[in-house]
Amino acid sequence: MTTDNYCPNVIDALKKCKKGQLQYDSFWNDEGKTEEIVNSVKQNLTTLNLSSPLSSQNFFTKEKLNGLTDQLSYEYCEDQNLNDEDQQSDEIDHHLRFLLEKLKIDISNNQDQIEVFSTPSTRSKLFDYEQRREFDVQKKVEEKKQEWDEKQELFAKQCEEQMKMIEKKFLLESMHQLKAYEKEYEQLENNFNKINFGKKNNLESQQNRGIKMKEIEEKQKLLIRQKELKKLQQMQYLQKFDSYRKEIDEIRRNYETYLKEKKVLISQDRIEHYRNLMIGFDQDIEVMLLSKKEFQTSDVEFCENKLQQCKNNFEEFVQQNEQIKTNESIKLESNKSVIENKIIDGQEKNAQTPSNHQTKSNTISKASKSSSMVFINMQTKLLKFEEFCQKFFDDQSKKQIRASIQIYIRSIINTICNISVEHLREKLLKLLNLYQRKQFEQNGQSISISEADFSYHFAINTAVKHFINVATKHRSISLKLAPVIIILWAFIPIFGDIFWAHLVVACPYVIPYFPDRNQFKNDAEFAVICGYQLNKKGQIESNESFHSRMFALIELYSAIIQCNMVENNHPRDLQYAWKWLATILNEEPKEALTALLLDAFISNSMHKLYAMYGRQFEKLINFIREIFIDKIQSITAAENRQSLMKLQSMLDDLEKKLARKNLPKKASIDSLRPSGLVPDQFFSKSFIFK
Repeated sequence: MTTDNYCPNVIDALKKCKKGQLQYDSFWNDEGKTEEIVNSVKQNLTTLNLSSPLSSQNFFTKEKLNGLTDQLSYEYCEDQNLNDEDQQSDEIDHHLRFLLEKLKIDISNNQDQIEVFSTPSTRSKLFDYEQRREFDVQKKVEEKKQEWDEKQELFAKQCEEQMKMIEKKFLLESMHQLKAYEKEYEQLENNFNKINFGKKNNLESQQNRGIKMKEIEEKQKLLIRQKELKKLQQMQYLQKFDSYRKEIDEIRRNYETYLKEKKVLISQDRIEHYRNLMIGFDQDIEVMLLSKKEFQTSDVEFCENKLQQCKNNFEEFVQQNEQIKTNESIKLESNKSVIENKIIDGQEKNAQTPSNHQTKSNTISKASKSSSMVFINMQTKLLKFEEFCQKFFDDQSKKQIRASIQIYIRSIINTICNISVEHLREKLLKLLNLYQRKQFEQNGQSISISEADFSYHFAINTAVKHFINVATKHRSISLKLAPVIIILWAFIPIFGDIFWAHLVVACPYVIPYFPDRNQFKNDAEFAVICGYQLNKKGQIESNESFHSRMFALIELYSAIIQCNMVENNHPRDLQYAWKWLATILNEEPKEALTALLLDAFISNSMHKLYAMYGRQFEKLINFIREIFIDKIQSITAAENRQSLMKLQSMLDDLEKKLARKNLPKKASIDSLRPSGLVPDQFFSKSFIFK
């Protein structure tokens, strides 16, 4: 095809556009349409709709025209297969001159439009359009991305819920199997113990039982009784747990019934979410039941919380659904419905009042039962710990080490006295080194103790028992023993735990816990739980001996509380003292015993209580003098009022000291200090380890 024949055809094609001319679109190059357009022109298409999205008519600029002619010339050469460079050059020049001459007519006729198009305002509009288009695209992308993120997050939550349900189901199945194995093992062990117990009884029946044997039998009966009480307590816990699970199951049934009978507008995902939560609460309780052999009040509270959460979730679901219904029909509601809703809200608030009162009464009931649970827990802990000690005691190969441990510890505690603070520090360091470094020197030999053979347990148990023994036999020594005990308690936590367990078992009133006579079959069992001891003849000790020991142990406990631990790591600080006094004063007084306990406790710690609580402590003392003493007196026989008179005398003296308002508070505190207090510097680490 020659140039003369080709170029007119191109021009004809251009002139056959919708508006009689080729219109330039700025997006040709971006969209890859340039080649397509040129090919269309070359093929003499009769119609081309290539209008720009910006305006109805856009014309060539010189730069655009040059670019178009370059492209056309290139395509022309390709179409004519002109390989020779000179021939290509001649043909291109001829073609371009012809094309430009024809196009100049349109450019000159539309010079006004070209100038308008080339103005800065037009370019600004084009730029703004491109920006708006880019912004719209980005906005749509962000919306799609946000929608996808929300769907992905919802899917992840659903997957997580399902995984938790699967994990809990697997855990429950495993625990059920383990529980079955444990029951089978326990049954075999019980059968074995019954056989051995029968053989042991036959052997004992052939021997003469002395006083010591009777004492052992009494203790054994007591332990059996304690086990029975503990078993009964565990059965009560299990009954509560079963009732909680039944209530949760009832809530789940109500939930499903609500879904069937009511119009539910909440999404299916939320419905499934609440259903899984309710199933999870029941599974949590089941896991707790299978993972523990013994239950405590904390487990009851755990189950109560799960039940309450289940109730709250069901109520929340119902409220959300009703709220959605209300929002849909809000335009149709009248003022009358608004007033009715307010009345209903008031009725709901009034209906909640009895439940709040009931919750408060339940809290008080739980507090009254906590003391007995603390006593039972301490007994259990002490029994387990003494089993370890017994293993070491029964090992005949450790007899020499056992004797050395006993002599070393008893010699340290027996020599604690009022010589000096430095002397007290020396005794303390010896015991700290024993329990921290687990070794000591005896007769020039280094002896080690270990947890592996339970010699460490035996050393702790020996020290604790001897501290309590010395405190009960030597009056007015509690203020010297207390600093050593409290520092050992702070630095050796296991020592503190075992000391507290021994103190609770020896004197349950440090909790304070007053056993109920109705829980025991006979007076002997009740007396032992109360803290009475059996004498060498197997008889219960006298009240005088019992009261003397209880006074000494409460005095020791009060002395421990008043110790000034400057590092603020006091295991039994003044908060325990205030709680103890509040509990005692809320209990019904016991003849002779309550007055004795108050006297022993207040006399050693009143200076610290006054320093901490000030006016509140004065009010508490006034309550005891004016009201509580009358209660004690009303139940105390005339021949048993020695403790009451001693308490009254101490309180009168305390009242006189507090009544001296002209003295500074520090001077009043100093006047209340008991004699024999260890200086506060003794409790600092810098003094202990200097």
